[in-house]
Amino acid sequence: MKSTVACLLVLAVATQAQWFPNYQPDAGRYYPGVTGALVAPVAYAGVPAAAVPSYHAVPSFTSSQYHAQDEMGQARFGYAFPGQASSNYRDAMGNQIGSYAYFNPDGKEVRVAYTADHRGFRVLSNDLPVAPMANLVQVPDTIEVAQAKAAHMAAHVEARAALAAARTASVAPVASEAAPAAAETVPVPTA
Repeated sequence: MKSTVACLLVLAVATQAQWFPNYQPDAGRYYPGVTGALVAPVAYAGVPAAAVPSYHAVPSFTSSQYHAQDEMGQARFGYAFPGQASSNYRDAMGNQIGSYAYFNPDGKEVRVAYTADHRGFRVLSNDLPVAPMANLVQVPDTIEVAQAKAAHMAAHVEARAALAAARTASVAPVASEAAPAAAETVPVPTA
């Protein structure tokens, strides 16, 4: 990763190199701004105090944007500016996959990758909030809350006892199958 960044920096510096006007190395002139024919060599008389044009470094920012779309509704778009970048892909079903990066006010690089599809919106980032782990102490109950919990549990015990008593009272004893049934006499009509 570091070598990639170094290569990109070298390319950026090489592409932003300053161009000196009137610089003609093919004519044998090695100083910018010198025009005319070659002069015969003369005796050395010291360093000339020639005015050298000063070129102030002006920052040049490179930015880009792109967007591509087809008839099916698939699209790919994004941008890159100094300090921020984004890219997104949307398929024909409406699912989206993308990422973006920027520098927050503290100077930290924030990278976010996301997916939005039938399973919802899912995010992966290096700057998501994290719950504090140090404050996991259970808060003790107040006197009123403790009394209410005790009364509630007592009501549960009473309700279970009443339910058990009602169940035992509603069940009638079942007659034993071994006892013979009493014979019934049916009057027979006479003619």
